[in-house]
Amino acid sequence: MRKKIGFAAILWLCLLLPVVCSPVPTTTSSTSLTRCPRNCTCEDIAGGAVVDCKGQNLTALPTGLPLNTTYLNVAYNSLTKLKLTHLYNLTKLEGLSVSNNDISVIKGSLKYFSNLNQVDMSTNMIQTVKETVFGNLLQKLRLAEMSDNPLNCDCHLKWLREAVNNTELLGNNVYCANPPHLSGKRFLDVPSADFKCNYYDDLFI
Repeated sequence: MRKKIGFAAILWLCLLLPVVCSPVPTTTSSTSLTRCPRNCTCEDIAGGAVVDCKGQNLTALPTGLPLNTTYLNVAYNSLTKLKLTHLYNLTKLEGLSVSNNDISVIKGSLKYFSNLNQVDMSTNMIQTVKETVFGNLLQKLRLAEMSDNPLNCDCHLKWLREAVNNTELLGNNVYCANPPHLSGKRFLDVPSADFKCNYYDDLFI
């Protein structure tokens, strides 16, 4: 039996694959949108703002985002840090894509976005993720895409391995890059007991 595609999924597809949707206008399409960041496009859909800032050579998250932003796409830019604290005022955020950047550091936590159901952090330079980044939100997400990141599968990521048991949440191409004896192995194929650090590192978990 085929599953129906939800409205939220269609919006997310429009962000990631805009070619399948009608072009997003370069100006706001509704007077309910009072602002839109420079070099981004904004569209008011069902009372929420879909903001597309993809491929604009951004080195930081855009400022001046509509407060009713529900979907934000900053994929294919040049971010090296993901400062979630800069988005805390977006209380209606449901989807966030920061894929295809150079992110290696994540500041803040996703737990403050109570409506968030999907986040795409694939194809970055992320080696590890603190448990506080997801907080209690991980099990509520439909997607936490982590494919194509050079993950360091040591004790600091053990929490994630213990929390996730299927590829539907993290994505199909999640592999360990380090330590050397785990390099190239699928994240979910590595038992949680193998996510180890040496004794000195264990003291600082």
